[in-house]
Amino acid sequence: MESLRSLIFTSGTTGLPKCVVVSTGRELGTANSIKRYLKLKQGDRMYTCMPLYHTSAHGLCTTPTIHAGSTIVLGRKFSHKTFWPEVATSEANIIQYVGEMCRYLVNSPPNPYERQHKVQKAWGNGMRPDVWERFRERFDIPIIHEVYGSTDGLGAMLNPNAGPFTANCIGLRGLLVNHIYSKFEARVKMDVDTEEILRDQRGFAIRSGINEPGQVLHKVTPMIAAIAPQYYRNDDATQSRRIHDVFEKGDTWIQSGDLFRQDADGRIYFVDRLGDTFRWKSENVSTAEVSDLFGKFTHIAATNVYGVRIPGYEGRAGAASIVMADGVTEATFDFEGLARHARKVLPGW
Repeated sequence: MESLRSLIFTSGTTGLPKCVVVSTGRELGTANSIKRYLKLKQGDRMYTCMPLYHTSAHGLCTTPTIHAGSTIVLGRKFSHKTFWPEVATSEANIIQYVGEMCRYLVNSPPNPYERQHKVQKAWGNGMRPDVWERFRERFDIPIIHEVYGSTDGLGAMLNPNAGPFTANCIGLRGLLVNHIYSKFEARVKMDVDTEEILRDQRGFAIRSGINEPGQVLHKVTPMIAAIAPQYYRNDDATQSRRIHDVFEKGDTWIQSGDLFRQDADGRIYFVDRLGDTFRWKSENVSTAEVSDLFGKFTHIAATNVYGVRIPGYEGRAGAASIVMADGVTEATFDFEGLARHARKVLPGW
């Protein structure tokens, strides 16, 4: 069951994109868990218009629906003009989403099919607070199933949201569940400038309190050590995600690279990502990779790529600061040539 099933590239939190090993056991286990969580059965139809090579469409749609004997409805690509007509005419009762898609839909002109459908569940990740209730109310979606997870991490968060109390969050943990999960999941305080975990006088990590942002860690127990995520033929990268002596000597935890906070009612919210990657148009962007490609342009000596927030848009848009090569000035810099180079070596998004 631990044979190689697929290789999924992820930007991770630092450096160049890395290839994550997905074993047969992990893929089938995830498929079965999603099947049970969504109560998938024969006769269900899940619509997705995302690329099948993405983890979202591959792991959250394709494998669980096949596992359940359900039907996958494939859209060729996302368009707000074709989304609801395809959902309605295919009689899909589940739709898969990512946050950027939902924003496009709520900002699009009215569509005659947008409430003439059989959808009972929206299933996906990245639904933003300013979109959440607008999406539900406009398109008459009874349940929004928000999920958090990562290909190169452990653990997941699930929020079967059917009302305002758990809207906008990625999970809900009561006192008992918090106590149980605290043995193998933790939020710890971070120095966001150095991205180092803050430790107490004994050298152990400090857990985040109510409404305090903290990086999510998951414990590597002996039971799951053999199936914990690893990068393909890159043991150094695998070990760099792991941290030791977190709460006791000799323990090992995997860093998620994501900051969460939990409020007094147990609702868990995504805060931000650590590291030098960002998301734009539902894609993970490696700043190191973009910097390397920009640096191959002859008029550039050095470049620093980063993401910036734009009001009304998901994630961060890419920006770059450059140092021009010797002898090149702003007047002689080939901006049109840089644009041609960028279009040639970078994806369209």
